[in-house]
Formats: sequence, C-alpha cells, structure tokens
Amino acid sequence: MNNIRKVIIENFQSHESTEMEFEDGLNVIVGPSDQGKSAVIRAIKWVLFNQPRGIEFIRHGAKSAKVEIEMSNGFRVIREKSSSRNRYTVIDPEGETSVFEGFGNEVPEEVRKAHGVAKVVIDTDRDVSLNLGEQLEGPFLVSETGAVKAKAIGRLTGVHIVDRATRECINDIKKENQIEGRCKNEIKELEQKLNMYEHLDLLEKNISVREENVKEIEKLANTLHKLDTLRSRLSFVNYEIRVESEIIRKTVNIKEIKGKIDDLEKKAHTIDRLKRQKVGLENVEKELEKAEQRLSLLDKIKQVETNVLRVSELYTRRSSLERLKNLMNSVESSINEGSIYIANVSKEMEDTLHQYEDGLRKMPRCPICQNDIDESIINKVIMQYKEEQ
Repeated sequence: MNNIRKVIIENFQSHESTEMEFEDGLNVIVGPSDQGKSAVIRAIKWVLFNQPRGIEFIRHGAKSAKVEIEMSNGFRVIREKSSSRNRYTVIDPEGETSVFEGFGNEVPEEVRKAHGVAKVVIDTDRDVSLNLGEQLEGPFLVSETGAVKAKAIGRLTGVHIVDRATRECINDIKKENQIEGRCKNEIKELEQKLNMYEHLDLLEKNISVREENVKEIEKLANTLHKLDTLRSRLSFVNYEIRVESEIIRKTVNIKEIKGKIDDLEKKAHTIDRLKRQKVGLENVEKELEKAEQRLSLLDKIKQVETNVLRVSELYTRRSSLERLKNLMNSVESSINEGSIYIANVSKEMEDTLHQYEDGLRKMPRCPICQNDIDESIINKVIMQYKEEQ
C-alpha cells in the first residue's frame, strides 16, 4: 500500500514553512484550535485532488504557495500556484523530473499514478476520500442519507453492476418499443400510399394506347411537313416561270435595242478620246507657261554668276578670319598660362630669397669667405639677386 511519508508546506494559509513526517497506518494531527491542523489536510488534498481551487489559500503577504508530498513508493509530488503559474512537478525514485501545466480543474493522470491515492465514487455526483478525514467529520457513511448508504453498500457488494445492467435493459426495451411503434406507423402510412396506386394496370394500358396514337400523329405530322415543303417549292417554281415569261416578252425588240446600244458605245468612245485630248492640250499650255518663266530668268543669270563669285570670295575670307581667331585665342591662352607660371615662379623665388635672407642673418660669418656678415652686406646680396631676376 502506498502511504504519505512527508509533507512540506510553504505559504499555504497560516503555514509559512512547515514540514511533517507520517508513519504507516493511522496518523492523527492534534493540537489547539486555530493552529493550522485543517490547513495541513487541505494542503494534502490540494496536491492529491487539485482542491481547493483559486489562489485564496496563498498565505497573506506571499506571492505563491508550494506543497510537496513524499510517498512511500519513492515518488515526490510538488504542487505550485501563483497569479501567473500553476503546475505539478513529479520526481520519480530515479530522480527524473516531469512538469505538468495547463491541466485545468483535473489532476494529470501521471500525478494520480505517482501518489496512488484516489477518491471513492458512491454516487454520480458524490465521491469521498477514505484516506483523509477532517475535523468534526463523521465516520464513513454514518452521516449520509439512506439512499447514499444503499448505493455505497451496493457498490461494495457489486449490486450496483446488476442495477446498472437492469436500468440499461429497461432503457433498451423502451427504445425498442418506441422503434417498433414508429415502424408500425410507417408501415400503415406506406399501405395507405400504396392504395393510391391500385389503378396502375389500367393506367399502363391507357398509356400504351396513347403512345400508339402519338406515334401515328408523328407520322401524319411528318407527312404534313413534307407536303408543306413541296407546296413551297411549287410556289417558288411558279414565280420563276412568271419572271422568265416577262423577260421573254420584253426581248422581242432586242435587235433594235442592240443597234442603239452600239451607237451609244461609239459616241462614248469618241467623248472619251476628246476628253483625253483636252487634258493633253491643257498640260501643253502649262508647260509653255513654265518655259516662258524659265526664259525670263535666264536674263538675270549673269548677275547671279557675279553674286555667286562674290559670295565664294567672302566665304573664303571668313574661313581665314575664323582660323586666325582660333589661333589668336590659342596664343592668348598660352600667354595667360605663361603669366600664371611666371607669377608662381616669382613668388617661389621671392619666398626663397626671404628664406635665404633669414638664413644669412642667423649666420655670424659667410660660409664661403668666412668674413663677418652685417646688414649692409645682406641687403647688397639680396638686391643683386633681385636684379638678376
């Protein structure tokens, strides 16, 4: 049998940190009132059965509650609860740890198997714990009603199985009777509907006769359609005969008409020829006008030649001037670059003379002749360099 060996309670109701060990068999917790005896039982039930729910049992001033139970089979079950955490932790005898969260109001199956303590169901909505008893709680079944006692004794003796089987049989018989009555009603309704179709044989004969009549009517309709087609063709043929007869009547004087047509064709050819000649005459007149205009332009051709020669000469001069201008621009650009270069060289030489002058002033003697150097000699040397520039 699996028993509770040790309970460790942290921040559960009045217990800030409590550790209790139990022995095999019956264990009784005694002591003065309001010392937390019932809280120990509630803490154990909280681990075993996930009761009570909520967070009201967390000790005032603490943020979470934790209860650990060590079983005689070596398993340790830890229950923790806070405003943001709700979980079981199971540690097996080998030290392997399993964590369970999101289990709602139920106890995870692995936790129940680990501690092996279960409630006894004595009714559909009632169960009791035989392993734990609270203060002022009566002995098993003594304070229960007669119906509950009967159900519990029936479960202990196995009579509840017979009762359940009897109830299920009665329910099955009721269901089968209902199904039988429903089937009988459906059979009656079907028989009434079948009575409506007793005259089907007569209807079948009438349908056969009418089908024959329909076939005969279809044959007559096809014949009528063919006759209508032939009548339409006959009407069209008669119309064509009338048209052809009218044409034949009108062609009696065809030779006279043909002669008139030939005369008209000859006159039409003559008119076309005259039109073409008129167009050609007009074109010739236009060409003559253009020729006269060209002849009038020939009188000024000498003046045009003189102007062309003059323009050619001016164009040649303009080209020479443009080449000279480009050459002058190039020379000016070179002069500007040379001026800039001379200015840069002059500045560099002037900076060099200043440096040389400063160097001479720092030397007490001339590095060449070893004579004393005064201000007049320095100025003379500098002026000589400037004149050479």
